[in-house]
Amino acid sequence: MARQPKSNLRRLSNVLNTVGFGIEIYNTYIARSKSRKLSQVGLAINVVGGILDFYTALKSGRFLTKVFSFSNLIAVFATSYNRFKELRSK
Repeated sequence: MARQPKSNLRRLSNVLNTVGFGIEIYNTYIARSKSRKLSQVGLAINVVGGILDFYTALKSGRFLTKVFSFSNLIAVFATSYNRFKELRSK
């Protein structure tokens, strides 16, 4: 079976997830400032990346890919909601 090339949306999703993860690591461990605006940007990027992951997984022919992506989307929304509440309370 030949390997299919990645779609542009899948590439964008991978880039967004990596950038969001990098922002969170930088903000938490390297800067140690826990900048509120930087956290909000990272949060938004992670949510958009999770939505794009789910959208691209819907095009997949594999059922397990769809199930994993849906559970990942729920986890992203749950953690993002908790982080959003935490940022608003500061």
